[in-house]
Amino acid sequence: MIKDYTNKDYSKYVESLEKAVNDIEAPIKTKHVRILIIGTFHAQNAEIFWNSACRLSITDNHIVAWKFCYVLHKILREGHPLSLLNSQPHRKDLSQIGTLSMHFPDDYGKIIALYISLLIYKLEFHEINTKFPGHLGLSPEEFVSIGGENVDNNYFNLTIDMFDYIDHILALQEAVFGSLNASNSNSMTSAGQCKLFPLMVCIEDALKLYDYCVKMLLKMHITLTHNVLTGHRARFSKQFGALKRFYERVSNLQYFNDLIIVPSLPDHPPVFTSLTKSPFYISQGKLVTQKPNERKTEPIKVTNLNIDDNRRVKHINNHYEAARFVCKDANDGMVHLSVLDYQYIIQEKEFFRKECERLKGEINSLVSRNIQETSLLQYKIASLEHLLRNQ
Repeated sequence: MIKDYTNKDYSKYVESLEKAVNDIEAPIKTKHVRILIIGTFHAQNAEIFWNSACRLSITDNHIVAWKFCYVLHKILREGHPLSLLNSQPHRKDLSQIGTLSMHFPDDYGKIIALYISLLIYKLEFHEINTKFPGHLGLSPEEFVSIGGENVDNNYFNLTIDMFDYIDHILALQEAVFGSLNASNSNSMTSAGQCKLFPLMVCIEDALKLYDYCVKMLLKMHITLTHNVLTGHRARFSKQFGALKRFYERVSNLQYFNDLIIVPSLPDHPPVFTSLTKSPFYISQGKLVTQKPNERKTEPIKVTNLNIDDNRRVKHINNHYEAARFVCKDANDGMVHLSVLDYQYIIQEKEFFRKECERLKGEINSLVSRNIQETSLLQYKIASLEHLLRNQ
């Protein structure tokens, strides 16, 4: 339901934006960002955000510009679905911020320019791939529908788009870590945390993109000749190593460990050219945030799952480890699987079961048709042989 915004409501929204995008070199308080996201749902668009953002002097201060990038990223991911469409006309404004960022201090100028580049590419990606929401999450059925009738060609091009997306994320994180120093800008200082905080949103995007790339490459290697995909494999392998180093770098920082369960990748990338070496893949799922003293959903212990589900959750195979993100319970030391993650596994399992049944039905239909055609041919052959014998 659309809320009629009064001048007082607009003033409160602008106030929340100013509190989130201030010039204090410290992480943004999530409560302010939450208000901004909710506001887009009340207004049923992101115009309220952009109208408020126009009042900010974004290009006058490097901290304000950096925090604005993070807030916009959150709006695009978690705001009202029209936020992506409403933000498309502002690409030129973003480009101008990126250009002017060269006047900012060296340590911020580069990372702001790269963040702006990432946001602009995100808008371009969603303009081309309209079925993807801002958070990139799709159900198994929705993901299959992306392929359409020309599935190989669509997956081929979509994988390239996602590779480009990941490249922007990797370039940004590399520059962020490169801007830190051992004294006044590290993960234990407010200044360092101010730079690092947005990387959590980048990890969320990277998780989905990596997951989709693996699935599409597995599918294409079944139907296309492997030589056609040589470039894709090379690019994936390079990004796999960079993403693995990124996650390992993040996992070594206590700041991130206090906020999220840091993801991990297997020791080696999948071998797409050999299905016997990479026979099974499980989706990575979602990034889980750590919220001390705040648990909204009751977790399900892994030990409560049946044996098959437990094995699938814990062990993929020698080449894939289950890249799940679970909450650690300090009380009993056990690992818990969240309800949402468990439901996603069940949902995906049910989808694959239905796909297997559908394919079995098609196979049975083909076998039945072949039997009928074979019987007809055998009858014709017998008739011809009978005629030959009687001549």
